[in-house]
Amino acid sequence: MADLIRTDFEEYRGRLQPVLCEHRETTETIAAAFSDHAVFVAETAGRLVGCVLATQQAESFYLGRFAVHPQFRRHGIARRLLAEAECHARGAGARTLTLGVRVALPDNHRYFAAHGFREIGREAHSGFDYPTSIQMAKPL
Repeated sequence: MADLIRTDFEEYRGRLQPVLCEHRETTETIAAAFSDHAVFVAETAGRLVGCVLATQQAESFYLGRFAVHPQFRRHGIARRLLAEAECHARGAGARTLTLGVRVALPDNHRYFAAHGFREIGREAHSGFDYPTSIQMAKPL
């Protein structure tokens, strides 16, 4: 999964500030996440092509490390991962799904908005005096 996440986010290396933490994912950091995250994966012919990590925060499920291998984009993988995470969240009694997207990535905003997410706030990463991240939520 760490390789998939780094590969998915590689196109943004050097283009975004602050630097994406996804570039620093390792087998160890992902393994540590398994202890308190729900993990959803997509495979094609035994190859890992998509993933998302979800963690429950009160009545919400936060989605992070949403990744689809570049060669497998536009095949509905992200949509299926999102549907699985949503089903799991509902089963766990969550009332919303939440996630954060970078301000500098408008295609991501549009994608999640098209799937029922709405902006609920903006935040600045540490060391920045302007918003760098958009927080989004989808009621369940």
